Amino acid sequence: MCRSSLANRSRTGDELDESLQSSRRENRLDEHPVAQFDRHRFLGRVFRLGSGARIINGVVNQNGEGKPLKHIFEILANERWTRGLVTTAEITHATPAGFASSVSSRDKAPEIASQYLKGKVDLLLGGGAKYFDKAYRLDKRDLLREFRDAGYAVMEKPAELAVAPTNKRWLGLFSRSHLPFTLDHVHDPKLLSNVPTLATMTAAALRRLENESHFILQVEGGRIDHGCHNNDAAAALYDQIAFDEAIDVCLEYQKRDPETLIVITTDHATGGLALNGSGDSYGQSIWQFRNLQDIKQSFAVMARPLKRLPAVDEPDFEKDDAAEKNKEDAKSAAQKEREKVEKKIKEENVATPTEIIQIVEAGTGYKMPYRKAELLRQSLMNAGESIFDTRKSDTAALGDVLANYLAISFTSTAHTADHVPVVAIGPGAERFGGYIQNTDIFGHYLDLAGVDFRNPQEPLIEARGRDAGAVEDIARYSQV
Repeated sequence: MCRSSLANRSRTGDELDESLQSSRRENRLDEHPVAQFDRHRFLGRVFRLGSGARIINGVVNQNGEGKPLKHIFEILANERWTRGLVTTAEITHATPAGFASSVSSRDKAPEIASQYLKGKVDLLLGGGAKYFDKAYRLDKRDLLREFRDAGYAVMEKPAELAVAPTNKRWLGLFSRSHLPFTLDHVHDPKLLSNVPTLATMTAAALRRLENESHFILQVEGGRIDHGCHNNDAAAALYDQIAFDEAIDVCLEYQKRDPETLIVITTDHATGGLALNGSGDSYGQSIWQFRNLQDIKQSFAVMARPLKRLPAVDEPDFEKDDAAEKNKEDAKSAAQKEREKVEKKIKEENVATPTEIIQIVEAGTGYKMPYRKAELLRQSLMNAGESIFDTRKSDTAALGDVLANYLAISFTSTAHTADHVPVVAIGPGAERFGGYIQNTDIFGHYLDLAGVDFRNPQEPLIEARGRDAGAVEDIARYSQV
């Protein structure tokens, strides 16, 4: 999906209801005629589909032997297309990286950032500033300076984005890591002034690209996925609404330039989010859903006082995996045991049940029973139990607590195998109807661009590669 960020205001419960149920009265997707293909402009979002080939989980645009595959930005650059990436996640995160890089692991964010510069990606807007910072990087390259020297306009604030010159390439980095959840964004005046919404970034990107004869723009509301990983219904839904507002921006642009193709999709579902009937004869379902209007904080924000974490994280740095392994191997058994005890003491230093009740009520409006606070405390201490292993986490436990308040629950903290929608408007939109393979989208893009190319295909290999926990560090999404 071209996912997004909520406008600069909070909504009432009725407005939230309206936003989530609306079928886009002003810009109905099903009312746009499919035009004949003429000029070439693509607005879309696809993940790990940048090469049109199935790859090992966690790998970005490399085949099973580790050989690079040609990604779509590389191919279209040779055809003189202008290329842009916009996201609410880190700009080096897996989705944008899937369009414009080739690495052996999605975790290699500093290398992905370097490849963006080498590939001369024309527009980059999102988070992840640390990967461009020489203080963070092992190689001590000052990528921010290198981007400036290469002629990029480098931005850190919304005010700079608003006046960025349209005759330069853009690098806009508005957070050291991911941009904040929309739920936190709209309730924090400081964040509102320092971080643009996805709709704002999308509008700015289209202002920069509108005079180009050919462009491809990938727009991602990446924090919807993170909210679902956290089992944080309010965070996920606020970011979904915000994404919807970015779609509005795209559709308004398409009205002005109907030769633009917009493709809206998602790479996968996450968490198994479900709206449940509740109460006698389901009579409580509607008003429980409207409790979303009372929630003011994401789980990521509430986690700090719940786990007695500092208000601001200490600076982190890129790690040398080999050196870290050697360092760990060199530790004595006594030292390892000491560190294990210290870790346990730290894990057990969490809020009391009474404090938990107060913190959750302040952030959500829900005053939980004392017994539920006791159970949640066990999970915060990493001592909780779950019959289903993928739900053994503090955020899953908090999600279960809030399910009593919202009647919204999750099946896991992992990706799920749902069929996902693909919606398209504009020239060539008929190619995206019915059931299609996710890898087909790459080929459709190239065909519509008049490029005759496909990467080599490999057969599916069962149980090859790392498990999900090694591929994606989902625990990081519960951090501010």
